[in-house]
Formats: sequence, C-alpha cells, structure tokens
Amino acid sequence: MSVRVRFAPSPTGHLHIGNVRTALFNWLFARRHGGPVRSLRAAHPGVPIVTYVNTSAEVKAECDICCTSGNAAAVMESLGAKKVIFLPDEYLAWHVATQTDVEIIPWHGHCEVHERFTGAEIDAYRKDFPGL
Repeated sequence: MSVRVRFAPSPTGHLHIGNVRTALFNWLFARRHGGPVRSLRAAHPGVPIVTYVNTSAEVKAECDICCTSGNAAAVMESLGAKKVIFLPDEYLAWHVATQTDVEIIPWHGHCEVHERFTGAEIDAYRKDFPGL
C-alpha cells in the first residue's frame, strides 16, 4: 500500500480546526499502520534511511542518520550503500541525486515553500525586488 499525506498550511498562517483535524488523522493513521518510516524500511530491508535535520524527533528516531542540505550527498556516500531512503523532501532528494552515484529512494513529501511558489513567481519577485 502506498500512502501519501500532506498537511498544507493555512493561507492566513493561523491554525484552523481543519488543519488540526488533518494533522490528527495523519498521526492516527501512522500509529495504526506502524508509521510511514517503518513501512519504507519494511519495503526496502537493509537499506539505510537518511533524514533531513529539520524532521521531527519521532522521524529521526526511526532513521539511521541525519544530514543537512549541504552535506546530504557526503552523508549518503559515507554509508557505503548502493542505495538509501531519503526523507522528508522529494525535491531535495532529486537535487542530491545529481551530486552522488548512490541510488536514492525518496519519500514523497514536499517542502511547503517549494510547493507554494513557482520558478516564474520567484523570477517576478526578484525583478520587483532587486537584491532579494
């Protein structure tokens, strides 16, 4: 079974009951099904799990090693594995994959900032606000 959950922030930045309900449902679903990290480990036995440093303590506890965006490729290569599972951001996984020969199995989560803005919007902001 492949499960993909997202918790989109409110446009106002305030916490709304719908957001709380979604977060609670995701937490209960993960508890019921052993958690998404455990599911990944079960689907790929023996493959180390690397996680970005800004993940929760619960996720870090299920992983083998943490990294930053600056050292992710070096961390993956230091494991001596042919492939690794990387979470929580698929975009960062794709970027790191260009820097290493290690096969990366990405978690299908995304950074809210990278999902919220398009390249065209960023270019427009830079044009409107030079030096940004």
